[in-house]
Amino acid sequence: LKIYVGLDGAELLQYNTYMGGLSMLYDNNYDLKLKFSSSSFYSLEREYNDVLGAYRLDVLDNNLGSGTFGTSLGSLGNGFFINHARNDLDVIISNFEHTGSYKKKRASTGYQWGAKVQFENIIDKFKEWDYSDSSGYSIPPGGFYRDDSLFLNSYIKSDIDLVSQRYSGFIQAKSRLYDTSKAFLTYGLRIQHWSVNKEMNISPRVQFSIEPYRKHNLNAPDSLKKKDLSLRLAMGYYYQAPFYRELRRENGTINKDLKAQRSIHYVAGADWLFKAWGRDFKFLSEVYYKQLDNIVPYYYDNIRVRYLAENSGKGFAAGWDTRINGEFIKGLESWVTVSLLKTSEKLDYINSAGEAVNSGLIRRPTDRRVNVAIMFQDELLNDKSFRMNLNLLFGTSLPYYLGGYNRYREGNTIPSYRRVDVGFTKVLKDPEHGLNSQSRIGKKIKSAFLSLEVFNLLDINNVVSYLWIKDVQNNVYGVPNFLTSRTLNLRFTVKM
Repeated sequence: LKIYVGLDGAELLQYNTYMGGLSMLYDNNYDLKLKFSSSSFYSLEREYNDVLGAYRLDVLDNNLGSGTFGTSLGSLGNGFFINHARNDLDVIISNFEHTGSYKKKRASTGYQWGAKVQFENIIDKFKEWDYSDSSGYSIPPGGFYRDDSLFLNSYIKSDIDLVSQRYSGFIQAKSRLYDTSKAFLTYGLRIQHWSVNKEMNISPRVQFSIEPYRKHNLNAPDSLKKKDLSLRLAMGYYYQAPFYRELRRENGTINKDLKAQRSIHYVAGADWLFKAWGRDFKFLSEVYYKQLDNIVPYYYDNIRVRYLAENSGKGFAAGWDTRINGEFIKGLESWVTVSLLKTSEKLDYINSAGEAVNSGLIRRPTDRRVNVAIMFQDELLNDKSFRMNLNLLFGTSLPYYLGGYNRYREGNTIPSYRRVDVGFTKVLKDPEHGLNSQSRIGKKIKSAFLSLEVFNLLDINNVVSYLWIKDVQNNVYGVPNFLTSRTLNLRFTVKM
């Protein structure tokens, strides 16, 4: 298939954020430390758009032996669409917080605590609708139409003013178990309450960490024979209390009974500091399993997150993260990261026949199975003021769902993400490569760099979302929207 699209209209997207805060710290350099703070946050969002477009969908000749291979055999449908929005969202948040810690010298246990009260006021004026037709017909989402009727695909209008308070607190203790092995047990509780859903969440957490070779390291004759290894095990309950975005349904109403999403974490990790080629390196590795309850399903509308505002899912996330970083080239740090992830969920919903059904196990929108990232730095052997950095990114495919109802079944997939960035830097002055300027201005310059960066060097079309179009049979096709292509960035940096 081949699509021809023409677009017109305009978008006005405006996001203004204002923040301010004040804190006071009491520290007498002995046992007790206290901190008091207050902050306010104001966010003003405007999303106005009127975008219209027309398209033609053609069927191409895919017969390799044909003389017209790759050319159009005819039109599958012509279509037209309009997207309209007038959305205003004001968010005002103010909070007051206290944290503290207490530990006597040479005591085996130290304590931390905190309490916070937060006031929220959200004013949301939301109005959106979209219309699409194909070959002269206006087709409603259900697929039935009449020649003399006009249907909007969706229409949402709401005017909401939500005022609420959140209260939270925590207490934590860290106890040293054995001096010779430097073993610690960290344990505590976190409590949350929100005035909207009247829910009280209590989260116990515990972590055990140990350096098994601490006694050996204390007696090691030199640093090269030290075994810097630490191991940790952790388990805990984590609650993600809903914010306004999660509360708002697709029809614009809000669900004040929405509960916090819960995750029970089981984590095992290790950190290993070692030397290679006479330089320091660090290796980190962690495996985890997270049991997920009260999931609020969501999907992406272009790049906006749309929540279904129901605690209708259960699932899990399991994975392995590992990273090694150090000076592969002396004086320049590089790193390699590899991550494996599998996250799935089961969603309860009401189907078109009014029956309560379950989706079965499907991929979550974040289910990217493999992520690899490499950042490498180098410099010219004979002139260390010339440096190069290379950044390589790869991520396997992601699921992409078409609208709310289709969220309950496997949909399209976003192809693998691939990107290469390269940067070149000329060091004009820094503590190691001085700029031999005796001028008054030159003496005041601490460092100066000139950099040329090329983002997406190979100009790969990475898909971020899909534009959905229909033919006359109400079949839906996804037309990919791509991320930014190759970009050049020239930068000059001076520190005085």
